Amino acid sequence: MQTRCPSCGGTESWGWGSRRRTLVGTEGRQTLWLRRRRCRRCRRVWTERPPGMIPRRRYSAEVIRLVVALRGRGRSWESCAERCVRWGEGPDPRTLRRWAAAGLLALQPRLPSIRRRPPVYLPSCRSILPGQDRAARFRGP
Repeated sequence: MQTRCPSCGGTESWGWGSRRRTLVGTEGRQTLWLRRRRCRRCRRVWTERPPGMIPRRRYSAEVIRLVVALRGRGRSWESCAERCVRWGEGPDPRTLRRWAAAGLLALQPRLPSIRRRPPVYLPSCRSILPGQDRAARFRGP
């Protein structure tokens, strides 16, 4: 459990109630009561999460790891959705596609595409020549 404030790193906090959270793991659905804490220094409130719980996700980290393993073996989205959770509570195949789009299912880092725009720190092809005003830069060729 998290004992330090995620905002300021303070170690002194006190209880600030609890909240109910439903988590779906490989064994099925669980209802958990999570403690909320408040920092004495900065007054920020946060929820303590057990290991394996991803913020703002209904499914546990073990379910997501299982989907990664199944996709690595060449399974379809539908097959992954059926096999990762018992009792018919598996995620919809569209949910798995959203996880992939969000980067949760990344098996390897994405390689940059040739069609992507250059990074911001590279100078652009149209630089301001000495003597040009700011409006001349945006008029185009």
